[in-house]
Amino acid sequence: MVDKITNVNNKFLTQQATSFLNVFHEPVTPHDLKHRFDILNIHNDGRIPFKEFLTVAEDLGIAFTGTEGREVYDKITNCGKNQVLDEEAFTGGYALVAENENVAIFYKKLLGGGQYDYQDGRTELAMEQMSEALKDHKEDWSQRIQF
Repeated sequence: MVDKITNVNNKFLTQQATSFLNVFHEPVTPHDLKHRFDILNIHNDGRIPFKEFLTVAEDLGIAFTGTEGREVYDKITNCGKNQVLDEEAFTGGYALVAENENVAIFYKKLLGGGQYDYQDGRTELAMEQMSEALKDHKEDWSQRIQF
């Protein structure tokens, strides 16, 4: 087990050129990958099936065409011993970002917080709209916003 951890850390040391950042704008670490895998492993069975992988890619705003999704999934899966997208393959797949553009896009959006969290009925406000709504300082801020 220690050899696997050391191996993953060595892969990260060689991947500094990718300069991927996590949601806190810090360099990606093996812990970041393990954490993301745990989040994506919704059935807690230690693996991510192809269909779920495509759903994740779609949620990230990645539109794989034709066989691109299968290619990326297979490339990442081949980084593990079990030929499934388990934690070993997922963390090892990060080493492919320098070699494959689609793999790089997947990991960059996933680790950089690129998930689209659609909430029905909610809209984005422009900065001008927020300023206008908050300009009255006589009431508590929560009372000044009625959207």
